[in-house]
Parts: sequence; C-alpha cells; structure tokens
Amino acid sequence: MLIISLLAVGAVSFYVAYNNYNSTLVYLPELSTVGYGQVIIDTGTDSSGNGVVLLTAGCMQIRTHIEAAQAESIYNGMHGITPARPNAHDIAADAFQALGIKVLMVKVTDMRNQTFYGRIVLRDGNRIASLDARPSDATAIAVRMHVPVYVRTQLLEENGENIC
Repeated sequence: MLIISLLAVGAVSFYVAYNNYNSTLVYLPELSTVGYGQVIIDTGTDSSGNGVVLLTAGCMQIRTHIEAAQAESIYNGMHGITPARPNAHDIAADAFQALGIKVLMVKVTDMRNQTFYGRIVLRDGNRIASLDARPSDATAIAVRMHVPVYVRTQLLEENGENIC
C-alpha cells in the first residue's frame, strides 16, 4: 500500500516529456503538492464592505481581506453565477477552455510584506506553465474551472488561526 501511495504522489510530481529521439523523465516542482494543504474556499464581506476570503485546510484557516469585487467574483464562480457581462476571470476561464488549456491547480506559495503570492499551474498539451498570479485572481479562475487551490502548509501555520 505504501508503494502504491508513493507511486501516486510520484505520478503527480513527474511528467514525461517526449522529444524526437527519446523519452526523458523530468521533475516538475510546480506539479508537486508536497508541503501544501488543499483548502476549502469561502467568501464574504466584513462590516466595512471589504471583501473577505477564508481558506481552510483541516483545522487551520487563513482570513484575508481583498477587494469586494474580487470576493464577489470568487463567490460567483463558486456558485455558477454568470453576470450579464463577463469579467476578466470569466474571460480567462473561457479563453483557457476555448484554447484547450487545462488549469491544473492554484498554489498560494509565499507571503512578503503582508501580501500573499500565488501561482496558477496550466497544461497545454505536453507543456506545463506556472504563472505568477495574485491568489485572489487565480482563485477566481480556479473555482470557475473546478480545480483545487493549495496553500503552503507553513503559511497556514504562520498566518492561520486554529479553528478546531
């Protein structure tokens, strides 16, 4: 059972890239979720009308403040609400789908100067791209594409609240 589990983790962390001459096994850290927790997302507003996003993994929860429009976009994406006119997150999700680009995951990777940093991981055929993105934008796209959002465990421990 342990070997099967290790193989499953390895399958996510490795990607086979073909060239004209041979196959090469390449380690792609952007696909690894080791050291990350998958989060459940919730949104709302605070008493001042600012946006709030709650990222919960197990007993740890990060509460972060974002623009109200960003929180609304995440909420709309989570609940399948399509506004009369698409916003940038709707357009990005539609473009990825139309071009056959698969959003694999979103990762919240770092915090510097009280600002969270993230990556949106994409696959186009046999190419993988990990793009720098504001976590709120990446999350708004992720919920539309029904892909997981991960937060570095260290960030959860250092910036989160134990809710259990």
